[in-house]
Amino acid sequence: MKHLEGEGSAKSSITGFWSIVFVAILAVVSGWIFTVDHEKFIHVPPQSQVQKYYDLFGFLLDWASVVEQPAVRIMIDKCNIEDGMTVVEFGYGRGTLARDLLTKFPNLNYIGIDVSKGMYETAKNRLKEFGNRAQLHLVNDSIETMKALPGHFVYKGLSVDRFISTFVFDALPTTTIRDIIKQTNYPVRDGGKICLTSLTSRSQIGNEKPKFYANAVIKVWQAVSRACPICLGGCRPIDLKMQLERTWHAYQTTFHDIIVSYGVPVEIFVGTKKH
Repeated sequence: MKHLEGEGSAKSSITGFWSIVFVAILAVVSGWIFTVDHEKFIHVPPQSQVQKYYDLFGFLLDWASVVEQPAVRIMIDKCNIEDGMTVVEFGYGRGTLARDLLTKFPNLNYIGIDVSKGMYETAKNRLKEFGNRAQLHLVNDSIETMKALPGHFVYKGLSVDRFISTFVFDALPTTTIRDIIKQTNYPVRDGGKICLTSLTSRSQIGNEKPKFYANAVIKVWQAVSRACPICLGGCRPIDLKMQLERTWHAYQTTFHDIIVSYGVPVEIFVGTKKH
């Protein structure tokens, strides 16, 4: 009996020891996630990795749209798109937004640019009913395409009314974001708009009280992005406002907001090109 009691005591001690170890590890990991500034250490994965990721896992974007749609609806509403306009979308994904716009506006002209072959094939099938009103372009490097905007075949002789991009800038390097904004100055007409949504590293705007759970989501997302940049498709929370301020000179901000959709903070920007 004493022997059995001794075994039970030993097992209890071992269980207690590993419980303490587990709690200690959890505390260290939690401390690393929630107290370290991960944003400055996040590296954006190479464009080639991003292409392969979306070729393989692009089908998940339809599920992700549940989180994205509230922000996209607000952005489209504030973008004031009208029938007969020419709209350029940078990063059309599976063509969901393009289909919605082309269905709503029967005389809309749509041009889309993306780097994923899988996304291109899916979007092409979704939009084939719209004929020449939907022009999709698959490029090897969307960054280089954007740099060549003034002379690129897509934009020759074209006046763009709206330039839209949803959840793409958060997968691009800072320098590329700024370069793209600069390069929209040529094709977007005076009075035209640039309309953007992005994951954000900010959980509040102005003097609003920050949302604790949103901060937690930001920290966890940043920690994962730091440890494995491509695991979340290369997307990471960014401060879109800060990224735009240095290159936003040609535009007047007409709408800026941060919303929390299913716990995920999203930043929305709409700017009108100055005359």
